[in-house]
Amino acid sequence: MNAQVQNGGFYIDRESYLVFKGEKTFTFPRKKFELLILLASKPGKVFTRSEISNAIWNREIKSGARSIDVYIRHIRKKLGEDIIYTVVGVGYKLVV
Repeated sequence: MNAQVQNGGFYIDRESYLVFKGEKTFTFPRKKFELLILLASKPGKVFTRSEISNAIWNREIKSGARSIDVYIRHIRKKLGEDIIYTVVGVGYKLVV
């Protein structure tokens, strides 16, 4: 993959683990950063919880675990609520 990902209103530098949106620079813990990279790899594609857990944790997360939801909430809190869209009963997608 490229070291840099640019989508709509933000820019991701994979080498420095930084995300730029407007004049602001954001840092994320490793797994949250990887989740953002995953969603940004195919903007508009709905990633299922299974796809996300396999890509980020290399395993299936139990359906009762809310780790993915918490990670998404933290990303939204930093970058904006309109960045990631929830497709109820399916998963999440990056909106550009």
